[in-house]
Amino acid sequence: MLDRILSKRGVLLDLDGTLVEYARNYASFAADLAERFEISDPKSFLEIYHQQIVQDDRVTFRESIERSLQVIGASKPQDFDHLVQISVDQYADGISRLPHTNKLLELLEGLPKAIVSNGPSDMQRAAIASARLHDDFQSILISGDADVAVRKPAAEIFRLACRRLDLPPGEVVMIGDNQLADIEGAQSAGIEALHIDEIISCL
Repeated sequence: MLDRILSKRGVLLDLDGTLVEYARNYASFAADLAERFEISDPKSFLEIYHQQIVQDDRVTFRESIERSLQVIGASKPQDFDHLVQISVDQYADGISRLPHTNKLLELLEGLPKAIVSNGPSDMQRAAIASARLHDDFQSILISGDADVAVRKPAAEIFRLACRRLDLPPGEVVMIGDNQLADIEGAQSAGIEALHIDEIISCL
């Protein structure tokens, strides 16, 4: 298994569930959002918010919250930008590296690597900073980035990651935890893909 990875010239890695986890209660985080922005109907607000953050487009947490408030007809608080920053910081503070991450990155040291992650650009980049992953990767692609704007499992985000590493798909391996988004998505772009569970058992 590990030989299959090391035989490649580059590696793409998913973020959530592969390298990091949200170690706190996400439902509690979502409830805090509704309370922070003084939402009278939290359920509707959160449903709309989740619809906003899974679009194939430039997506930020800030814009998703702003649009969600507009959809439900709620006013934007005067201290909106401050509340957004508090929320992003709260999320990032709950991010931690998974137990196998350090050993995996040691194994992959020397190989060009890119993170390929779905999510709002500002939130995911805050999570990556919190986990101190920047120095381990040559490129970071978030689906919500303005220059990405496409979500896994679309083949294009994987092809873009290969171009960022200046490597052809056949010389790259993708490692992730989601069968559809990570494994099948990468395979649709001509990239060999491995589930993180397969790799953990070999570390």
